[in-house]
Amino acid sequence: MYIMPLVATLLMGCGPGGSSFSIEGKFSDMAGGELYMYNLYNKDSRFDTITVNAGKFSYEGECNEATPYMLVFPNAMEQVIFVAPGKEITYEVSSTDLKNYVVNGTDENETMNKFRQSISADPTQSQKIVRQYIEENSSSVVAIYLFDRYYVQNSKASEKDIRNILGILKKAQPKNDYLLNIEGGLNERNKNRTGKVVPDVTIRNAAGDKCKLWDKKKEGNTIVFFWASWANGYYDFIWKVREYVREHRDDTIKGRYVGISLDVDLNRFTSDARTDEAIGIEQYCDGLGLESDAFKKLGVPDVPYYVIVDNKHKILTTGDDPDKLKKDLKKYFGN
Repeated sequence: MYIMPLVATLLMGCGPGGSSFSIEGKFSDMAGGELYMYNLYNKDSRFDTITVNAGKFSYEGECNEATPYMLVFPNAMEQVIFVAPGKEITYEVSSTDLKNYVVNGTDENETMNKFRQSISADPTQSQKIVRQYIEENSSSVVAIYLFDRYYVQNSKASEKDIRNILGILKKAQPKNDYLLNIEGGLNERNKNRTGKVVPDVTIRNAAGDKCKLWDKKKEGNTIVFFWASWANGYYDFIWKVREYVREHRDDTIKGRYVGISLDVDLNRFTSDARTDEAIGIEQYCDGLGLESDAFKKLGVPDVPYYVIVDNKHKILTTGDDPDKLKKDLKKYFGN
């Protein structure tokens, strides 16, 4: 696992003004490297590359309101930083404890600092602490971020709890666009169950060429499996598909096998997927990670994950367990 040690930051100079903001940082024990940054509120946002020179980096941008940006490490670990118009943000973290980083410069970051301290102090009460912070800060962008991170993206969260908290947040922020997008995504996810039709989405191949998921016509069923080199258990998962395809490639099985990687490092993606095309597995990656259009619109709760559909794109089954995947391949693709 590639994780870079991070320490305190505060570079002197004139602060930004108007709608501009800046994030400044300094690394120890590292001459150079790359990180990534993207705007969590902008669904069309691309990853900006942050170059670290002589152990220092800086990032500047524009925003009209308090907005969560995600700092992404090469191993796909993400850390949230809240920016705001006219603010200069500073970032601190111990080189031996990246999880407990501290961000200063806005009230939202102060709230998140306290939240992380509370979680670290008593991990067994994490869900209770999350709920408390959401309710106490329901009018803040922090509450929406926590709701999305710990409830919407949590496959173990109950629908009842999700809808209950959504009601609290909508009452406090009825016109928040990002919250409305989350609600729309929840409604779309609930539609994508067994018997429902999977919508068409834009995907990219390794060369960066755009295409539609359902552009290629093929008789029989299709499996769309989501994976990433940073996800626990991904190799066992993807190997089940490869093993099945290799064992039956000379048979008359009709079907399509589509892999969608959520890696942000395209080199990692191409390294892991380079042999798949030769055996009949299509592989795609747009470098957007969990912000990928396919990940959002297909209602994927976690990675790795798979969806099997018929030739009319109706969902036959879904899952995240490698053993169930193996059984479903035999059930829906023959033999």
